[in-house]
Amino acid sequence: MLKPGGVFISNTACLQDICPYLKPVASLARLLRLAPYVNFLSRLQLESHLENVGFQIDYRWVPETSKDVYFLIAKKPE
Repeated sequence: MLKPGGVFISNTACLQDICPYLKPVASLARLLRLAPYVNFLSRLQLESHLENVGFQIDYRWVPETSKDVYFLIAKKPE
């Protein structure tokens, strides 16, 4: 839905990197209809998904104050 040349900014908790041990808990909670589906992506998987659909990643960083968050800026080619 992003127009060519548009910028995508993401602030993502990449759960596969920070707490993969919660994956079975999240799956059980979904099975019991207590929680929605949660995708456990790593930082590399997130980047790969974006690049596979044509985005160019311009900037990425993890703040020193919160290692749980991954910021990413990507651009859709014109």
